Amino acid sequence: MRSIIFITVLSLLYTTGNTLHAQDTLHWNPQHVITWADFKGTDTHTELRNDEMACTTSGIAIDIRSSDGRNLYVTIYTLFYPGKSYTKTDSSTYLLLHERGHFDLAELYARKMRKEMMELTPTSNTAVAKCVQYIISITPL
Repeated sequence: MRSIIFITVLSLLYTTGNTLHAQDTLHWNPQHVITWADFKGTDTHTELRNDEMACTTSGIAIDIRSSDGRNLYVTIYTLFYPGKSYTKTDSSTYLLLHERGHFDLAELYARKMRKEMMELTPTSNTAVAKCVQYIISITPL
């Protein structure tokens, strides 16, 4: 199960490229669902995706910090990239719900990752360090 989650995260991170901390992002928030107004990008691949009416670009960001060199603080959150997300129509409620579903699925996997990180009970930092090392190794640079 863990390998499936990490493979999914890898594909989500790969989709977003190296812009995990771009300024033009929205964090997943249950009080703010994305609307068509949040889709600010343009379709630059029309010759490849003629039938695609909308595209949601989202990903999972992982921040790893240590203030003392011993304790690691891992923050996992889900981002939506308005400038890379687009729509050819803003009149379909069904399509908007479908696109929201992509963002919600990314959040679902971020929650699974958070849960697994919280369940780690190492007697030393070795288990956490191995986990963090693995996350770093699958993250494209």
